[in-house]
Amino acid sequence: MTELGPLSRLPARQLDLPEPGRNSDPDFFLFESGLYEFYAYFSAENRCRPGRCAHGPGRGAVLRLSNLQTIRIMRKRMMTGALALLALLLVGRAEAREPGTFQLSTHMLDLSQGAPAPGVAVTLRAQEPDGSWRVVAERRTDANGRIADLLPHGVPGANDGLYRLRFETEPYFAAQGLRSIYPYVEVTFRIEGDGHYHIPITMSANGYSTYRGN
Repeated sequence: MTELGPLSRLPARQLDLPEPGRNSDPDFFLFESGLYEFYAYFSAENRCRPGRCAHGPGRGAVLRLSNLQTIRIMRKRMMTGALALLALLLVGRAEAREPGTFQLSTHMLDLSQGAPAPGVAVTLRAQEPDGSWRVVAERRTDANGRIADLLPHGVPGANDGLYRLRFETEPYFAAQGLRSIYPYVEVTFRIEGDGHYHIPITMSANGYSTYRGN
């Protein structure tokens, strides 16, 4: 056991705590000194000097040694972090329901250039109950290859259904002197609930992939 040094001279106060181990009538003392607190209990049968006893549990063993300042700092930081996280979650939730926010966004990345694809025409359609497709929005990707305002938020569940994004990729590659085997790319997906959906594509003239991003 680590030598803690004699603590019998430190001020102590007796605590009324449950009996530890199998000892009868144990005395429990809390010693406080500077930034440290020492917990030690001593059996009625074996009164060991505080901080120097090597007996097992219930026979005068030192229970705990802790740095109070460290604990206080950790507790404060944990509380601050928890409050900040809660605030961010609440703000994000509120923003998702504010008018003018959008549930769907997209992004096109040109793998052959290793850069965003600007100026690509994109059309969003929603499937009607009869199976037809209704145009919801028509946009062009910005300088960063993104479109952020495709589908306005409504009440939760109002946008549930099947959607289709069509990217007019052939003109984009033709402007670079490339012939793409894809005249356009269509991505069909489902929206459920009021969470945000980011549906990007990564593409070259002869291949593409898609996924749900964030």
